[in-house]
Amino acid sequence: MEPAAKKFKGRALPKDIMRQLTDWLQAVIEPIPPVSAGSRVLYDSLEEKIAESFPATHRIFTRTLIGRELSKLFPDAMAAGRGQLKKDPVTKKRPHYYKHLSWKSSAPNTDFGEEMIDDGIRNSDSCRAVIVNSEHPVQSITATTCNTEVQTDIEREDTSKDIEIARLGSVIDDLKSKLAAEKREKERLYRLLASRQTRPEDINVVFDHRNAPSHKNTSTLHHIGEGGFGKVDACLMPGSGEKVAVKVLKQKKDFLEELRYLIAVQSEHIDSIQRLISFDVKDKVIVSNLVEYDDHTQSSLWHAVSDPEEYDLQTKDYIHQLRCFIHSVQHIHSLGILHNDLKTDNFVMKSRTAGVLIDFGVACSMLSPFTWSQVNSNQTWIAPEVREARSPVSIASDIYSIGVAFEDISSLVDDCRLRSAITACSEPEAFDRPGIGFLDEILCAILAS
Repeated sequence: MEPAAKKFKGRALPKDIMRQLTDWLQAVIEPIPPVSAGSRVLYDSLEEKIAESFPATHRIFTRTLIGRELSKLFPDAMAAGRGQLKKDPVTKKRPHYYKHLSWKSSAPNTDFGEEMIDDGIRNSDSCRAVIVNSEHPVQSITATTCNTEVQTDIEREDTSKDIEIARLGSVIDDLKSKLAAEKREKERLYRLLASRQTRPEDINVVFDHRNAPSHKNTSTLHHIGEGGFGKVDACLMPGSGEKVAVKVLKQKKDFLEELRYLIAVQSEHIDSIQRLISFDVKDKVIVSNLVEYDDHTQSSLWHAVSDPEEYDLQTKDYIHQLRCFIHSVQHIHSLGILHNDLKTDNFVMKSRTAGVLIDFGVACSMLSPFTWSQVNSNQTWIAPEVREARSPVSIASDIYSIGVAFEDISSLVDDCRLRSAITACSEPEAFDRPGIGFLDEILCAILAS
């Protein structure tokens, strides 16, 4: 630190020194009205001028002190941002400057290099009041003229940006309107589909249960499962020796509901739906075909995913199973019925590439969807709007459950297209979820690759 700087460190500067600085600033700098936004005085140039004028004491004039004096002399002056000036290639910093000030024509600013100024504001500093051309005599350009030109350019650029922002805002509004219209149309089509379906209880299905084999005197092979609904056993029918699944329900209401929808989905042309063999109203028993794969007592798709080595399926076998799964769902949807409990555990494999959709215990008509009052937190295959009782069951909630089944398979099938299908099925908004046709196209593309 120089002697002059050490002498006044931490002390107020003498009045005569401050008066010299004040007089000098008034002599070389003049204020410019705020409307002349292009005017500025760079601190680097100011510092150089002070060093030239006060060689012995210039070190004691700090940036803070100079800024304070400028504020006193020129109230409209302000230390400005540095966004328009390029960084110094050595210091990696942008030059500091003061707005609404200009060098007087008698004291032009020191040239600080063309590379420090962006093209958009070149010559905007009023320090460039004198332009020297090697082929022509010196031409003086007043600070006012320079500032006016820069201000015009800035205003023109701002106007262009405002126009572009307004255009983009209009485009965004149009896209939002189109998206809202598509959602309304999708909702209308869903409702139209539901209204054109026939209530399962009104479907003219004739099930000749009088000639159906009785479940009595069957011999139990093994236990399949048990829960709050009742229990299911694998049994052997007397006489025919056919393997069947015998489901005994606890509640009469549950029995009648499941039986109604199971009868409604029966078809001679669809073999991927649980086949009803017989029932007993008094004992609340439903007898259906027992589906097994390769003599496995547990043949659900969930078991195959949980223990892939045991079932030895190939990648494309899982995709075929998923296609069969969604075609089964498509069939019951075409009848106006929602399954409401779609998961890999309710799809039982009968071969490497095909299976059967089972368990219609919570199925319902699209015309009379229900809202679940209680859903276990571990039932993650249920759509969130249904699980949280915000909306009744719907086609979209079945689609969400299909996406969870896809996710189970994705642990064994690493394909970005399958992950995109999972993402689409998991959309938070129900009407943003895709249809089964879209999912089938993705599965076909995976099989073709």
